[in-house]
Amino acid sequence: MRYIFLFILCFIYTITLAQRVKGFIEPSPKQIIESKIIDECSFTNKYSTAQRLSFYPFNKAKNVILISFKEDQGIPVKKQVVDEKQVLEQITLTQESKDSLTSILYNVGFTPVKRATQLPSGEASCYEPRNGILFVNEASKAFEYIEICFACERKTKSSDRINDGQYCSTKYDLLRRFFLNNGIKYGTGERDPVKSYNDIFKLDTSFVMDAIKNKIERRLEGGKDINTLSKTEQILFFAINSYKIYSGFSGQGLSGLAEFYLDNSGSFYQKTLAALQTISAYRTYNVLNASKIQWPKGKIPEKLATRRTELIKMINVANPQWKLLEKGLFDYHDVVGAQYCIPKEDLDVLIYNFAALHRSELID
Repeated sequence: MRYIFLFILCFIYTITLAQRVKGFIEPSPKQIIESKIIDECSFTNKYSTAQRLSFYPFNKAKNVILISFKEDQGIPVKKQVVDEKQVLEQITLTQESKDSLTSILYNVGFTPVKRATQLPSGEASCYEPRNGILFVNEASKAFEYIEICFACERKTKSSDRINDGQYCSTKYDLLRRFFLNNGIKYGTGERDPVKSYNDIFKLDTSFVMDAIKNKIERRLEGGKDINTLSKTEQILFFAINSYKIYSGFSGQGLSGLAEFYLDNSGSFYQKTLAALQTISAYRTYNVLNASKIQWPKGKIPEKLATRRTELIKMINVANPQWKLLEKGLFDYHDVVGAQYCIPKEDLDVLIYNFAALHRSELID
């Protein structure tokens, strides 16, 4: 299940990182929120096609080629020569495709936030690259390349001279879809393929919720409005989104309630409350309902931009109060040097029971 373990490690050490690392200053909730907003990808028409193609290495490349290769070998380029035997797939980009690629690289970047500084973020420790972009010159030499691991969202460049833009939060997924749309399937496939409801309910219950969430989200990504979902799907959508409320259990950084209000889930505050009541998730309902009092005049803006502006103003005061509320969602167990917590309410079971009860209303 998503969060049902015998124990969840909440606080690894009683001494915090800020106390253990000399000179480290823990960022405030406001700084964390601003950094999260900055990390979101935004699109601008900052650079024209001609400007984008003038950036190195596009300006020196006769051809730009997408490739895939086995994950245990690395990109098959040695001394600027491509080992064709090791290449699984390759597509030479047309001018139109190069225009699309450079638009992703250079016109998609961090979201600007006035008077805010982006905090450093970590990256996955795994690295099993399967894909790459080759820059080939007139002499048919791959003089530069970008090696990519979409699964781990990491990359390696053949040189620091390569200008490949800013890697905001969804940049790798945009590039993965670009590869996939241009015919490169290996290493770019859907991590969680969309299943029919018949197939979903054949899964182990621990996987059903993720499969339903994936199915509904993919439908909405197709430009559909939430109101086009069936009534049962809407209830499932809002109930599953409430998982964000549990994301702050670690005691560090933002509360789960702050995470809930930070993105589009906060736009559906009332509908989420109604969904939680419908599936009988009363503990989660009570915590979310009680969090409203921290907002000015107890009113939560529905528009994302307005809500974020208000959230940045109030977060340093509201976040500690929300963390206190979230403590009511867990049973805490102290051991030497650490603390464990167990959720008091199993959302997975409640959502699954509701979905199973209304199975006949879930139509592909």
